[in-house]
Amino acid sequence: MTSDTTANPDENSGGPGQPSSRFIISHRMAPYRDGRARRSAKGNFSERLLRSLGGAMDIVSDNGMERDDVRRVLVIHADEEELLAKTRDLSPDTIVEREALRWPASLRLAPWGSPPAETICTAMNAASTATTSQPVFTLTITSAGSPLANTLVELSLIPLSPQPGQPAGSSASATTDARGVATLPFDQAQWYPVTAQISPHGSAWSGMLVHPSSGGGIDLDSLPTSGPLGWWHQLAGISVFDPLAGAGIRVGVIDSGLGPHPYLSHVVAAGAFVDGGFQSGPQATADILWHGTHVSGLIAARPPVDGRDFAGLAPGADVFTARVFAPGRGANQGDIAAAIDAMANAHEVDLINLSLGGDPSAIEYDAVLSAYSRGSLCICAAGNNFGQPVLAPASYPLSVAVSAVTRPGTYPVSNLANFTRPQSTDRYGSGGLFLPTYSNFGKQVAVTAAGSAVISTIPADEGEPAPYADMSGTSMATPVTTGALAVMLSRDTIYKSLQRTSARAKYARAKLEGAALSIGLAQSYQGDGLSRAV
Repeated sequence: MTSDTTANPDENSGGPGQPSSRFIISHRMAPYRDGRARRSAKGNFSERLLRSLGGAMDIVSDNGMERDDVRRVLVIHADEEELLAKTRDLSPDTIVEREALRWPASLRLAPWGSPPAETICTAMNAASTATTSQPVFTLTITSAGSPLANTLVELSLIPLSPQPGQPAGSSASATTDARGVATLPFDQAQWYPVTAQISPHGSAWSGMLVHPSSGGGIDLDSLPTSGPLGWWHQLAGISVFDPLAGAGIRVGVIDSGLGPHPYLSHVVAAGAFVDGGFQSGPQATADILWHGTHVSGLIAARPPVDGRDFAGLAPGADVFTARVFAPGRGANQGDIAAAIDAMANAHEVDLINLSLGGDPSAIEYDAVLSAYSRGSLCICAAGNNFGQPVLAPASYPLSVAVSAVTRPGTYPVSNLANFTRPQSTDRYGSGGLFLPTYSNFGKQVAVTAAGSAVISTIPADEGEPAPYADMSGTSMATPVTTGALAVMLSRDTIYKSLQRTSARAKYARAKLEGAALSIGLAQSYQGDGLSRAV
């Protein structure tokens, strides 16, 4: 298995033979709460930046040159040695970092950002003089014996005979046709499929095949419709559905986008912060990965009251979703910082959900600090690097880091969650709950929540007007925590009376940790325990 949040090489991020790399340049805002002080600091930053680096950088984008109240973030190409040599002349508030990509924290066996099958085939064909066509690899996906169309099949590949310069792993993906057949062209003489991860577009559970063979397949169980509450609500202390739960609390979601989905029509599309730019409106915010819609649905989905679809934990909350991912590419720290700023300043949210992770960044951390000073608490996924240290932004001192737990018996045997049971007995807690092998852990973990085989909304299409799917990861545990906290805070008169300062964010965190229910795991695994809405 591979990490879901490991940064992969990107064509714009520099590489062998390339004279320049992409860097992110920004400035600190957290030390300056007063508007006048912020404007002065930004002006000093901008003036010295132009004077010192004007000829040493090729600007890809510059988001905030015109507005005094917006963090200025530049994406540039520059020669590293020349850039670093001139940084001594910049404002003390300037932060210069190599671009560092973050990835969603949902469990994925094929690495995020790996080249698609066509790229692999092109590369292999270019290196080969063979003229014979390669056999195709096929898998047939059914549910209750009927073919499943429009199902995503992703193969995790390793080289049969590793060569110098060849990636250690890659992936091939395809969607099934009307017969339920996925055709995945790759050079089977070069690559070996380790796993196949199958993600239906509604109606059926996801599944996994280990060492899949061409011509094989899998029959998936039907997805349950036993809502509006699921076992993840119950672990959070929610036993009765309340369509107004979370009312009065404002929540920001920074992710891969939003919908469309009829049960999320009330969620505000907060635009796209991508590659240093910003685009407003629902079209720009539309989900490119399913991930953001799933996360937003766990917090805020509003299905019909008399239906059996699953609701969010806080369907009464006011939710704003922003997109920071581009197709096939991770989100950089500058875009995430800009989105955090917008959530805290423009939308004045109480909680910010960040189901993503990567390496630490001073730019991103400054945005978390600045949001905290304005009363916005960041709730972040610990990551799915199979027991590695907690990722950023969850690892920052003022963030809330969330690990994931699994409840046995809540998913089919073919589901990915079934393959993440730990061998170590210290990962098992009360009620059979366990810390899955994928969850990161460490001293930064504040709480834990349901994260495996959790069912929520995904983007609709003509064939599936209101689809659901299951996903696993600390990505899912994070919105369960965000939703539970929103419900608790909505009933707290003291919290709602507090001004939008750090005291408000500090109070919210204290309430979350104080209400957590221990399941008997080590602190590094569970923090204070299960996130609870009561």
